[in-house]
Amino acid sequence: GNSNHDYSEAIRLDPDLVVAYCSRALNYLEENNTDQALIDLNEAIRRNPKSAIAYSRRALVLLRLKQRDDALSDAQIAVTLRPESFEAYSFLARVHVARAECEAARADVECGLEVAHDPQPYALNSAAWFYATSPEGAVRDGKRAVELAQKACDLTEWKSARTLDTLAASYAESGDFIQAVRWQRQALDFLKGSAPDRAGMERRLQLYQQQQPYHGKSPLEP
Repeated sequence: GNSNHDYSEAIRLDPDLVVAYCSRALNYLEENNTDQALIDLNEAIRRNPKSAIAYSRRALVLLRLKQRDDALSDAQIAVTLRPESFEAYSFLARVHVARAECEAARADVECGLEVAHDPQPYALNSAAWFYATSPEGAVRDGKRAVELAQKACDLTEWKSARTLDTLAASYAESGDFIQAVRWQRQALDFLKGSAPDRAGMERRLQLYQQQQPYHGKSPLEP
């Protein structure tokens, strides 16, 4: 990915480049530099109060800072700003998961699927991944994950490494490790060269071979 320096240069050349603030904030969040991430997102929102992605990302930063009510408020603002965006609903779901409000999280995902104007494979794949790998057991649903992942694979002609990876995780969550191993191998076959996803996919393959599902560590992972 781009370095913070590249983003900083973009911001210097065009201070209204809210996207650059949002991207740099995500980098800061990955480095656990929550203070700097918050400064960037506050500035992004100041420059463009209608930037849903800035509110969504600020919600994640606020969660890291244990400001759960403010995080929920930001995530809800993002959905209000972009009511047809699955991505906005998925951030809201992550906030609800972090608050252990699992029924609300599932409702967010289903609502997002209904209204999404995003490319459908993206929404279906994200929703399936959420149901298959969520750190909260009360959110996971292997059967629903498989159903959504199969639709995403249909729409990508069964050639997308990412959707096949999700399908494998979905089968693993539903307890069908034979299918999980099969599709994870297929996902690796479609991965080009030394793609950054390869290590994660190979780790998941090992888990499925040991009859274990893959679960994310935290809903806050950027």
